[in-house]
Amino acid sequence: MEHDEKLPFGVDASLFDAASSLAARVTAARKAQGKAIPSDFAEGSPEADAVALDFVRDIESALHGGPKALTEGH
Repeated sequence: MEHDEKLPFGVDASLFDAASSLAARVTAARKAQGKAIPSDFAEGSPEADAVALDFVRDIESALHGGPKALTEGH
């Protein structure tokens, strides 16, 4: 899928790629730790909502230089 299809109002491609990379790294780290990700549950379910909040906390941690598992090798 092209960037335009995902974000019809446009966005800088490098910003989109950086956000996608960060989300992929957080997803990989969570899976390695045995943690769920939002897509493991039905969209809008209480479980998905709770995991989504935890996922956002992990992204925030990564943005602030959090766990080495998210930043090593980059």
